[in-house]
Amino acid sequence: MSSHEKVLSLHPFALCIWPSIQIMSYRTCCLYSITGWVLGTHVETNHPDSDETLVKSFNRELDLQSSERLPSENERPVREALTDLNKKKIPFVAAESGSIMIYTYCRTTDDIRTYVQMFRSRQLHVKITDIFQRLYKISRPHNLDTLQVKINIPEEYKRIVENCTGIYGKLTLSFCYRT
Repeated sequence: MSSHEKVLSLHPFALCIWPSIQIMSYRTCCLYSITGWVLGTHVETNHPDSDETLVKSFNRELDLQSSERLPSENERPVREALTDLNKKKIPFVAAESGSIMIYTYCRTTDDIRTYVQMFRSRQLHVKITDIFQRLYKISRPHNLDTLQVKINIPEEYKRIVENCTGIYGKLTLSFCYRT
């Protein structure tokens, strides 16, 4: 099973048809469907032993984001960061462990351009770093270590960006943010 097909098993609202994705809302009885692209962002941390816990927490936050349950005091900043990215049309749909991959759904080429712009300006790095550092602190409240996060866009997703938008180069950069 390819990583693209795994998105289907990770998130209940995603049905992959690579290189595009068809999203169906099961809460509205599949009355509509939208086609777009799924882009992956590779996340590397300095605590690989925590990666699986972080992915589970991240996916749980994605599921809880659409629920009516109010977030706890610890969860509120994570929920706000995810909501902020959704408003900018950069919604995360799932994450998978092993080597952490976060999948972002882009409905239009303008959404892909926004994703690239946020990547280049480091806004995406700041948001992802903030989310994962907060999830790390929630999962290990007594640990004093700081989680360091490095993100990049894998080659296969760079080709999607290049083919869909005509934006070439400068996506090979990966940044390491430290707080």
